[in-house]
Amino acid sequence: MTLLLLLILALATTGTVAALSWRWPSAADRTAPRTMGTARKAGAAIRRHPGRGTAIATRLDPQTATGLGLTLALLVIVGGGVLLGVLAYVVRGNTDLVRLDNSVANWGDRHASPFSTGAFNAITHLGEPSVVVGLAAILAVVETVRTRSRGVVPFLLIVVAGNGILTKNRPACDASLPDRT
Repeated sequence: MTLLLLLILALATTGTVAALSWRWPSAADRTAPRTMGTARKAGAAIRRHPGRGTAIATRLDPQTATGLGLTLALLVIVGGGVLLGVLAYVVRGNTDLVRLDNSVANWGDRHASPFSTGAFNAITHLGEPSVVVGLAAILAVVETVRTRSRGVVPFLLIVVAGNGILTKNRPACDASLPDRT
């Protein structure tokens, strides 16, 4: 039942995001005339008060905003890496946490139904290289038609090839995990 609820939630979220992103370019085109009118009014107001215009211009500068966005993204990535490192340290050093994880895994194993086992196997197989390449090809066709951009295909080739290189050269996943007995 939990798997079905998670699947419905994931599909609803995916559908909502897909619908919003598909409509985004047309929604942006409709608001352009109002935006230009507002920008003209703001420009006229700034011309009347020249000292304040430079402060507003520096805050609205695209390079400054891009730098701030990149800095925030870097902080999120570093914070996520630190959090992952702390979590790995806690898992390796705390036997109570490992014991709790084992008990949850054993409970899941005891209460597994053929449907849930098949569903989790299907979800696991979605990460196989043949499935990823097929989905990337479909995405490349859809996005190339939708955006008319020539950069979609090379980008997806680099992403899929990089994923293949990274996952092919990693050590066995269960090499560092404790025994589940």
